[in-house]
Parts: sequence; C-alpha cells; structure tokens
Amino acid sequence: MSETEVIVHTANLKKQFKSHIAIEDINLQVESGDIYGLIGSNGSGKSVLLKILATILKPSAGAVRIFEQDISKKTQKIRELIGYMPDRLNSFEELKVWEYLDFFASAYKIQRKERLKVINDILELMDLVSDRDRPIHTLSLGTKKRISIAKTLIHDPSLLILDDPMCNLDPKVRIEIKEIIKELANMGKTIIMSSNTIADLSSVCNKIGVMKNGKLIFSGSIDNIFSQIGEALTIEIGIVDNIEFAKEILQSQEKIGEIDIKGDIIKAQFNGNREDIYKILTILINEKVKIYSFREESLNLEDIYLKLTANQPS
Repeated sequence: MSETEVIVHTANLKKQFKSHIAIEDINLQVESGDIYGLIGSNGSGKSVLLKILATILKPSAGAVRIFEQDISKKTQKIRELIGYMPDRLNSFEELKVWEYLDFFASAYKIQRKERLKVINDILELMDLVSDRDRPIHTLSLGTKKRISIAKTLIHDPSLLILDDPMCNLDPKVRIEIKEIIKELANMGKTIIMSSNTIADLSSVCNKIGVMKNGKLIFSGSIDNIFSQIGEALTIEIGIVDNIEFAKEILQSQEKIGEIDIKGDIIKAQFNGNREDIYKILTILINEKVKIYSFREESLNLEDIYLKLTANQPS
C-alpha cells in the first residue's frame, strides 16, 4: 500500500437531522499511514462525521469514498476494512473480557478454531492478559478503553476510527493510550481519532482537522497549520543602537508582520521559514545594524486552535 494512497475522501458531505444541520461542506482527505486528529468542542460535529465514515449514519448529501469504494454502494465490504470505537463501551459489561472479544470475533465471522489465537494475540497486544477472565464492569475506565480498542482490532482492519479514545482518562492512562495508538500506526494502521483537547492530539497525530459548528475549518499537517493563520512565529532581535533604522528595514520585509519595540529589543510577528529568517538577518547585518541577540518563539497548537476557531462565526 502506497504511503500517499488516499484512504478516506469526502466531498461536500452533509448530515441533517430534521431542521438541524449537524455537519456540512466537509471535504476531508486522509492518506495511508496518517494519524488524523479531529479537534472541536462538544457539538462541533466530530462524532457525526466519524459515524458516517464508520457507515453507522448515512449522509444527507455529498459523497464518501473509503479505500476507493463508495460507502453507499459497498457498505458491507467497507465495514470489513474498518474498525470503529465509539466514545463509550457498548452494553456488554456483564461479560468477561474474553467473552466480549469472542462475541465480536463471531460477529465478524472469524472461524471458531482461529478465534482463540486472535483473541490471545490481541489481549497480549493491549496488555489485557491478566484481565482475560474478569467481568468488564469490575474494571477501571482506562482498562475498558483498552478493551474497546481491542474489540476494534478483532478483525484486523486497515482503518481505525476512534471516537475520543482518551476522554475522561487520568494523565497516566492517556499516555498509555497514546503509546498504543502510535504502536498501531507502526503496525501499518491508518487512524482517524477525535478529541475535545488539542493536547491529546498534538503528540500523536501527523495531521489535524479543526471543526466548528459542523464545518471543517482547517485540515492539514501539523507543519501547515502554522502557516494557515500567519503570525505563527514571533522573533525577538536585540539591537545595540539605531533601533528605529532596524525597524524600518524589518517593515520592508514581506514576511514580517506587526512590530513592537521594548527598550533595545524588536519583537516582530513572522510568517516564513528558517531560510527567510537567515535572509532578514543578513540584510540587517549588511546594513550595519549591530545585533547582540536573536530568539524565536512558536505558538503552540493550543494557541493556534484558539486563533483558528476565534476567526469563525459562532
């Protein structure tokens, strides 16, 4: 499977419940090997979008192709290729862990003689061997999350759709789930996951989609998200003297935005790359501007998320 193969593609996707438009104009592309994170507040449309991709909901308009198949025509075939984890465990908590996994293995028509090995392999992968014979209702929320992921893997799907897998977990368990997701990606899985918290996604995902009011207002790589909003970087330059002259030079540079002077420090918003920084510093030096310090400071993803959503109507 090519690294650039498009696994999920949506075009003008819309879902409407009576008079309520849950999502609209969703144009999404996820490639093979991506860990794609959907971020948005409650009610932004994340779960509705994931349920459509998982073939649980039918779209009201638009098109969805998964593994180059139209989900409206090849629903059953696509279901065999995807694993969907809802935001809460299904109502089977009276079952033992192995019984729960055996139930879904049977539902996916895995032959009985193969099920034991499949279940044991997944229990080991998800660090659930010691919980094999325990009723699910006796286990912690973090363990239940691992069981839910285990169920999602039972038929060895190529695409995983995880709805808020780290919701309500303590920091230690969040880290464990993140490591599991990374390991699954290393095994060749393509993953789409959602969260209300940018910190849950920034250390795991290579691409981010930002949703607000049912619309996908940004979709792209972590690197590209900085250039999307501009002002992604602040540079600070310490000037020995003639600071106004240095300011005039900076104002003439297209990559420089708002400039602020505090004492002998020029602080400027910058929208470019390291080559652009080198060129700007070279110009200053060639103009005999004496520089005694230089520092750059990036906005973090949480700052950028707030900027992106602030620019959208409520």
